[in-house]
Amino acid sequence: MRSLLAVSMLSLALLVAVPPAAADPFDGEPAEIVSLAYDFGRCDTSLIVISSDVPVRLDITVRNQFELDTRVRIPKFLWMRELPVTIAPVTFSVKFMAAAGEYEFDVVTENEGVRCEGEIIVL
Repeated sequence: MRSLLAVSMLSLALLVAVPPAAADPFDGEPAEIVSLAYDFGRCDTSLIVISSDVPVRLDITVRNQFELDTRVRIPKFLWMRELPVTIAPVTFSVKFMAAAGEYEFDVVTENEGVRCEGEIIVL
């Protein structure tokens, strides 16, 4: 009985230690589609506005990206993706539903730190 209790308490501790993401992924068609472009180390916008509690697809287009270890991040969504080294445009998407609030995003490199940053405002 004591070992069963120890395992249960350990499982509970592991569940509590992980913070919840501020957005949920979804399958299916999005109600809104927004975009972000990253070109020559700069983002085309620092503000993305979307509706709350509806499926959203964020399309991120990368071009003229020559630095290794470059990542786009949305920390409150617990989401990050490595950017490809490319001259030609490469687009990838992230689908999510988020509650109303402000969520920061950034593009960071291993050597130079933050390249661009902004906010996703969910109304």
